[in-house]
Amino acid sequence: MENGFITIHRKLLKWGWYQKSEMVHLFLHFLLLANHEPGIWQGQRIERGQFITGRNNLSKDTGISPQKIRTCIKKLKSTNEITIKSTNKYSLITIVKYSEYQDKKEKSTSKLTSKSTNNQPTTNQQLTTNNNNKQLNNDNNKESRNFVPPSIQEVTNYCIERKNSVNPQKFVDFYESKGWLIGKNKMKSWQAAVRTWEGRENPQEENPIKQQEKKLYEEQFYNEHGFYPPK
Repeated sequence: MENGFITIHRKLLKWGWYQKSEMVHLFLHFLLLANHEPGIWQGQRIERGQFITGRNNLSKDTGISPQKIRTCIKKLKSTNEITIKSTNKYSLITIVKYSEYQDKKEKSTSKLTSKSTNNQPTTNQQLTTNNNNKQLNNDNNKESRNFVPPSIQEVTNYCIERKNSVNPQKFVDFYESKGWLIGKNKMKSWQAAVRTWEGRENPQEENPIKQQEKKLYEEQFYNEHGFYPPK
């Protein structure tokens, strides 16, 4: 997620793991990945403060080795920073005190402060808008910027927000094999490509043109890889 922000309190300086740079790196990465509101991913409800990931994806995105990722996660679990539920395909991580980290609550200490707060322009209210809402409002701005290929985690999070059934691994694998080209042109927006795939993932919505496009895609995939893409 390139847009929006998270809040980081100075009390992090007194965090028990603060002198362990890889622990800080990984935990901040978790805060950036976590859902700001509930969503659905492949039929599973992902609550606020949760996200879907895998050890290899985390290693690829952070540059921390898979073994150290495992060690850091174990330490974060030991101090109740996170909980984790794992399957043979992915892990669901929950940041236990997500609301404590991300809920910004300010109380006025005097009538003057209260009056001043009430008279603040709308811009100040927008500054407290969560990062994912800001991201959705700025989709068009994203698409006009220079294209940067997304990670599987970024595609996963976007699919959760869109509440679609697009397979992030399949999406990334396909476009990596194409050099992130659409036809002969460089992709401008992977978010737009995901939205295009949403119709493909729902057979009931496929019209004859989309069915033909799907067949062409399968044939191209077979010619390049020697086998048909997984259903």
